[in-house]
Amino acid sequence: DWEIWSTDDAITWEKESVVRPEHTSMGPADQCWAVDAAEKDGNYYLYVSHGSKETYVFTSNDPGKGFVDMLGGPILPEKCTKTASYDPAVFADDDGNCYILFGTPVWAGGDSYYIARLNDDMLSLAEQPRKIQLDDEADDKPFLHKYNGLYYLSWGSYYATSENVY
Repeated sequence: DWEIWSTDDAITWEKESVVRPEHTSMGPADQCWAVDAAEKDGNYYLYVSHGSKETYVFTSNDPGKGFVDMLGGPILPEKCTKTASYDPAVFADDDGNCYILFGTPVWAGGDSYYIARLNDDMLSLAEQPRKIQLDDEADDKPFLHKYNGLYYLSWGSYYATSENVY
């Protein structure tokens, strides 16, 4: 299960709801892994890992509850790239484009991280996933943010910078 919690002060937390895989096209699952969330145009999106296999997306108009599986299957199916399609991270750029990152290191059977621009619906890819070129090996779940015009990709205890989102 994926639990959704809220807080007003980062000290006191309240459980809002639980997203259960058996209530989605994922079906019964014993490997509910990494999750990331995004908001666009008043809609909320949860991108979730089904074990080390694939990534699903659920949507709601309330950040705390009511998430629905609109696709009826994964947004990132198993073997859509040379790496496993899990550990999603979502990034919204200054120009309004949103991206999904995912991937695994070589030691875990992958070959790096991948990135793809999302369509405006946040439920589909606008392009084929592209491999992110790194000077070091990928490790755990990636995160991407931008500061002063520079993109920062971080994973585990490492980070890399680029002037280009890809």
